[in-house]
Amino acid sequence: MKKLLLSVAVLLGAASANAQLADGTPAPNFTATDLNGVSHTLTDYLNAGKTVIIDISATWCGPCWNYHNSHALRNIYEAYGPDGSDEVMVFYVEGDGATTNADLHGTGSNTQGDWVTGTPYPILDNAQIANDYAITYFPTIYRICPDGLVYEIGQLSAAAIKADINSACGTLSGVTNHAVIEGSEIALCSTTGEPEASFENFGTNAITSGTVILKENGTQVASTPFSGNVAQFATGTVTFTSMTINPASTYTVELTQVNGGAPFNVTTDAMSVVSADLTGVNITVKVFTDNYPSETAWEIRNSATNALVASGGPYVGAGGTAAGGPDALKTKTHNVTLPAGNNCYKVIMTDVYGDGFGYGTNPAGQYGMEIVCNGASIINLDLGNFGSTFTRDAAMKTDATSSIEELLGSTMNVFPNPASDVVNVTFDANNADYTIAIVDLQGRVMASQELTSLNGAQSIAFPVSNLAKGSYIVSITTNGLTTSKNVVIK
Repeated sequence: MKKLLLSVAVLLGAASANAQLADGTPAPNFTATDLNGVSHTLTDYLNAGKTVIIDISATWCGPCWNYHNSHALRNIYEAYGPDGSDEVMVFYVEGDGATTNADLHGTGSNTQGDWVTGTPYPILDNAQIANDYAITYFPTIYRICPDGLVYEIGQLSAAAIKADINSACGTLSGVTNHAVIEGSEIALCSTTGEPEASFENFGTNAITSGTVILKENGTQVASTPFSGNVAQFATGTVTFTSMTINPASTYTVELTQVNGGAPFNVTTDAMSVVSADLTGVNITVKVFTDNYPSETAWEIRNSATNALVASGGPYVGAGGTAAGGPDALKTKTHNVTLPAGNNCYKVIMTDVYGDGFGYGTNPAGQYGMEIVCNGASIINLDLGNFGSTFTRDAAMKTDATSSIEELLGSTMNVFPNPASDVVNVTFDANNADYTIAIVDLQGRVMASQELTSLNGAQSIAFPVSNLAKGSYIVSITTNGLTTSKNVVIK
């Protein structure tokens, strides 16, 4: 948050006994072990003719986190590091001696988030390096050419770092046709979806064509071409045609062709699958704020049309950039009626400062949003520092029979999920006849029970050990209305 912009320099300025190293000073050598147990010595890289970039940061530092998430250093490392042309080495140095391993992984009490996941270059938890370089603020970014002289370069973009190295250390060669694929979330409101993947160009030439394949449980099930013009450090996107998606399967994407030939590296990434739960049209939106509520807002939009259905925030803070205020660390409750009919909805949360949630302690024990229907949680987003925007596509869905939630009195529960021996279905009946069924994704009824004149709390058990592993739908029908939930048999 904004308070960190002032405190970072003051804190280090008071603690540092010496002035920061002047540009052109011989870089202090170091030997340090990264989080993976690999030892690194600065002079080994310099003697090998490599340029070294050092990011000296702290896990609690907001500006450090923002620069880390710009991916400038990751992009330089991917393009010119060991998996690229191998001309540059990049290090993240944790400069605060009080930092814990949990802080680096985003689970500690003194951190902006997970610094480890998605960081391909070595992380050195070594405050002595920060002391040797006599830094006076976080983050401090250094560039060291093979001549061993250190220069502070500031928080530059990847393109600007490349230009700086070319000017000061000698022109980088790079490699061609070098891209890295990145999977995404497959959001489902039905049994079909249109998987989407992206790739980043780390090569020196533009990518004008390519091929991306999709695999299900290791077997190719789809292929899609790319055509465009993606410059270095830019991103291209591909979308597969609509296909049946099995939530119980494992999906991966792979970049197999770039500009008519094999890519410099063949890269693969995982695709996660998220299925929307069915909800009634009357929902309660609970927003759990942090100590800067005036930065927080949310929207519910129709996934297909992007039409705005409901929104809330910004909430009332203390004014200006100050923490606190009437809505700080509160649960803000909104009653929402969704449009009738077959619809799929996405949830969007925004933070105007760009550092998500995480300041102060909300009595609810989390930050983010929960959507509740008739006392049952439909979606629960426990969020930390997500940057400026978090989107959950296919967060929930309604259909023409969603009003069964009101007839049932409370949303049905299905457990355990995944299940292996038995599936339990509980719900509140309202003096009516009910049909409870387990149906496969092709619509075939695998098991069912018809019960008459039910009233009050009900618990129905289905043996499922004889069913094949996979995804199924548990449905309850009464008075011509049906509601359902997904269940996985393992």
